[in-house]
Amino acid sequence: MAGVSRPNVLIFLCDQLRIDLLSCYQETLVRTPNITELTGDSCLFERAYTPCAICSPARASLLTGLYPHGHHMFNNSSPRYSYCQHLRPDMYDETYRIPLLFKTPGPGGASRNSSFVHLMDVTATCLHLMTGMEQESLTGRSLHGRSLLPLAAGEAEWPRVVHYAQYHGDWYGHYSARMVTDGRWKLVWNLTDLCELYDLENDPHELKNRFYDPGLEEVRAAYFEYLTAEAQRTGDGQLRLRNPQVEIEAQGTAGLRV
Repeated sequence: MAGVSRPNVLIFLCDQLRIDLLSCYQETLVRTPNITELTGDSCLFERAYTPCAICSPARASLLTGLYPHGHHMFNNSSPRYSYCQHLRPDMYDETYRIPLLFKTPGPGGASRNSSFVHLMDVTATCLHLMTGMEQESLTGRSLHGRSLLPLAAGEAEWPRVVHYAQYHGDWYGHYSARMVTDGRWKLVWNLTDLCELYDLENDPHELKNRFYDPGLEEVRAAYFEYLTAEAQRTGDGQLRLRNPQVEIEAQGTAGLRV
């Protein structure tokens, strides 16, 4: 419409930029003075994640506001195909947790936020900025994220208490997996191999798989509930491939073997 001012939205997307390379997140020998300066006028998100730790699917999620199962760019080589073979995934925080800074329009200030956010929230935020109101869909598809504007301004409570991520295979290994974490525990559901459960508080480098430990039935069940809820909310059809004999019906650890 004539006379309507449109915002100038600028996105800096750096390939393979890890959190441990930025001094605004932690001590590091790497020097990034311009990014550090930007944090003085931005909201820094401490728990930002990518939906998939592969370039093309992640960028497609940024452009569409959907998880890979929604836009079908599953990997860097063969779109519209999801691999399932007998290998194990790499779903560590080093690859799925990402740096994210958000500077709101106009004068702001430095702030930090520990809510769980992801790349699809950036899509929803751009739509909010460009239309002047929060949007729930794009081109007829329901968005998997929500605008960060109210969160960065401290005006709204954030309903997301976990992060849900996916892996659909690439040259690193042809397999499918899903992950859910709240920062305390991390559950990795491998469609074609053993599942994984990590105590991030006592094992931050994820070296000991606790999925089959006696006494953790309630923890395992609770995080499968988180995973199932996010899969259903976003329409992830691979939820149907869960093996109930292993992940659902197991009582104790009698039927589970490492």
